[in-house]
Amino acid sequence: MSKYFCCNGFRLGVLVSPHNPTLLRACATIAPFSWPSSLSELAWSTILESPIFLSHYLRENKLLLGQHYEILSSWCRKHHIQYVQGGNAGFYLWVNFNQFCGTIGDTEQRETELWKRMVEEGVYIGPGLDFESSDSGWFRITFATEVEILELGLNRLEKALFGKSHQRAITDAKL
Repeated sequence: MSKYFCCNGFRLGVLVSPHNPTLLRACATIAPFSWPSSLSELAWSTILESPIFLSHYLRENKLLLGQHYEILSSWCRKHHIQYVQGGNAGFYLWVNFNQFCGTIGDTEQRETELWKRMVEEGVYIGPGLDFESSDSGWFRITFATEVEILELGLNRLEKALFGKSHQRAITDAKL
């Protein structure tokens, strides 16, 4: 539920495994310790049993995620930043900022320094190190948020990547 409905922290999942009795027996031993709360069960069952709400939500969610994906992917293309293309579902974009990681230190150190610059500018993006990325310089940008917040984050990200003079030029061009 946290992934399909973008409700992180309001977790509920289901295990369906009709052909693996060994897995079901193993999970049954820990099931009593991982029961969801009554509130979670009630909320999710109400949502999932409402075809009108569910179809509206999924249609609207798909539309908004598509628009936000386009904002972020356009931003990457504008700045000649490589990203993983072709996803048809999801809340984030996998982006390669290796060109901004510098040349001093090992790859982990350089990625961490770039991440710190981003945080100093007021934007938090998940570094590839946190996601076991096999290549350095990759970051995960979540775009499932309000457009204003996404645009604010991208402006702050520009400042972290390109410096304050680049940001001033962009602001002046908007005026």
